[in-house]
Amino acid sequence: MTDGILPLPKDKKDSEKIEIITPLVRANNVFWNVISIGSICGKGLSVDSVNDIALQTYDLTICTLRNAQLPKKNLSRTSLSTTDLSFANLQGAWLQYTSFYNAKLNFSDLTNADLTEADLCKAKFFHASLCDAILQHAELIKAELHSANLNKTDFHGADLSEADLCEASLCEADFRGTKLCKANLRGAILDKTDMRDANVDGAIMTQKEYSYISKQGVRGLDKIVIVDEGD
Repeated sequence: MTDGILPLPKDKKDSEKIEIITPLVRANNVFWNVISIGSICGKGLSVDSVNDIALQTYDLTICTLRNAQLPKKNLSRTSLSTTDLSFANLQGAWLQYTSFYNAKLNFSDLTNADLTEADLCKAKFFHASLCDAILQHAELIKAELHSANLNKTDFHGADLSEADLCEASLCEADFRGTKLCKANLRGAILDKTDMRDANVDGAIMTQKEYSYISKQGVRGLDKIVIVDEGD
């Protein structure tokens, strides 16, 4: 075995015995082979099944990691742009400065994950859970968070301009200093949401969502677009 490249296992038993000698050499090749192992085993990718290799700083762009089991794993500064992480378990994962640009995280679980300053622009989070997650100063421009669970999520200083938050649950979420310019909040649950110093210029919502916003310290209130519930 050279250059850290894993040979593909011949059968399921072989896949349990693989050892990585130099996991940081040619990281892309190593991880693509790990993905092959996961699919051959007929189950979601689990880092533990390949000796718990460190994945931070890896380039995993365009990978398919559906159903990946990565709770509490360190994926900080990793590139996961355009990667499919639908149904993935990322509970409590370290994802600081990680790029999820245009990635698919539909139905994924990121409860208690730390996504500080992560790039989540255009990422898809349909029905995902980011409850109690930290997204301070993260970039979520044009992110799709339709029907997502964002209860108690910390968005302090994040940019959610043009993000889709339709029917998302945002109870007790922290939006202090957040940009919500032209964000779509129709049908969102905003009970006890903290929006002090948030910018809602051009945000789209119905009268119901507007009634939940504390008017103190919120910028751009006069430029909110109020639409009928049926629109």
